[in-house]
Amino acid sequence: MAKKIPCRNKSPYGWWVASILQRYEAEGEDTNNPKRRCLAWENTIILKAKDRNEAYRKAVANGKLCQSSGPHKGRWVFEGLTSLNPIYEKLEDGAEIIWQERHFSAKRIRSMVKAKKELPCFDDKNENINKRQIDCVPEIVLNLLSSAINASSVKGPRSKS
Repeated sequence: MAKKIPCRNKSPYGWWVASILQRYEAEGEDTNNPKRRCLAWENTIILKAKDRNEAYRKAVANGKLCQSSGPHKGRWVFEGLTSLNPIYEKLEDGAEIIWQERHFSAKRIRSMVKAKKELPCFDDKNENINKRQIDCVPEIVLNLLSSAINASSVKGPRSKS
């Protein structure tokens, strides 16, 4: 008899969120030293899949797309997934994508909140984005995000009830 999958591990709308971990391996780096310092990116993407197995396969395939060398002396190595979660709501403006339950003091919770100018998307000082970083964004991810954004902007803001 097949094991029943709990509702928390299903996506009613077929959308999933995956975090992919990639590590940059510089040419000539001592790959035998597991304690060496490395640049790593954890990229969070959305995927359309009928179930968690298909979502997993697609996330791994997506992670392997950037496993290549570029114009620099080195290569990106796909390490694996750090998370794979279903999206429970229909994708539209204001839809909840991920949630985390926290158990902290009221003081700690308040300290987690950032002012607008402290949010990363308002930090215009760091201009270290380069062509290698942009080239690593798979076209399928750009297309999925573009489709989701276009679909939600046509419908307008979602009303909360």
